[in-house]
Formats: sequence, structure tokens, C-alpha cells
Amino acid sequence: NNPKAYNADVSMTLNNLASLYYKLNRVKEAEEAYLEALKIYRALAKNNPKAYNADVSMTLNNLASLYYKLNRVKEAEEAYLEALKIYRALAKTNPQAYGLKLANSLVMGVYLFHKPIKNLDKAEAILKSFRGIPKAEWLLKMIKNLRKREK
Repeated sequence: NNPKAYNADVSMTLNNLASLYYKLNRVKEAEEAYLEALKIYRALAKNNPKAYNADVSMTLNNLASLYYKLNRVKEAEEAYLEALKIYRALAKTNPQAYGLKLANSLVMGVYLFHKPIKNLDKAEAILKSFRGIPKAEWLLKMIKNLRKREK
């Protein structure tokens, strides 16, 4: 009766499908699915930013990774920067829910786009609140490796 009621589920499915395509190296299909998911998430976020901005960011980060893999560095960095801006805003209002995602994005920026190394300090400070969580521990190891790379 109301197809729009399922847009969030459709966009999540598209994002998941795009991730599968990415892993299968079907990059054209991955890009198409990510872009369609992003279009839907942006529309949802326009009406309800608190509920959907995190999904916009997630999809932008996924798209950034895809573009980076394709050596489309300018597009990758643009998607990454937009995602980072959203994650910063989300983490400011709800650090427990979005701090880990912000830390991940900060590390991603240093790793992929050679953003300032001081971003690792910010990520490390955030990650102290998430000790013991596997993703946080993985990011802390990544930070350690990135610091070695910078020396």
C-alpha cells in the first residue's frame, strides 16, 4: 500500500548488495547500488536526519572505499570528507553511539588520503572509551601500524 514505507529497507539491501558486488570485484554494479542506496538515504535523511544521517555516512564511506580501489581518488576523498563531517556532528551529540565510527573515519583518512597524523591522536582518544570492543582494538592496532609507517 505504501512503497515509501520500505525505503529504509530497500536502501539497506542495496548497500549490502553493493558490498557483496565490491567483494566480488563487480565494481560497476557496486557503484550503481551504492549510489542508489545513497540517493534513498539522502531523501530519508532530509525528512529525518537523526534517524538516517548515520546511514548516509556509512554509504559515503563505502563509496569512498570503492572509488579509492578504482583509483578515483578525488571522488573517494570527496565522499570520505562528507561522511567524516556527518560522523563528527553525530559523535558530538551522541559519542557513545557514533564515536567508534568517527574514530574509524579518522583512521581511514590517514590511511587512504594521508590526512594529518594528528587525526590518529583524536581517534586514539575516542577509542579509549571503547576498550575491549574488537573493532576498537583493531583500530588501535591500525593506528600503531600507521605511526610506524609515518616514521
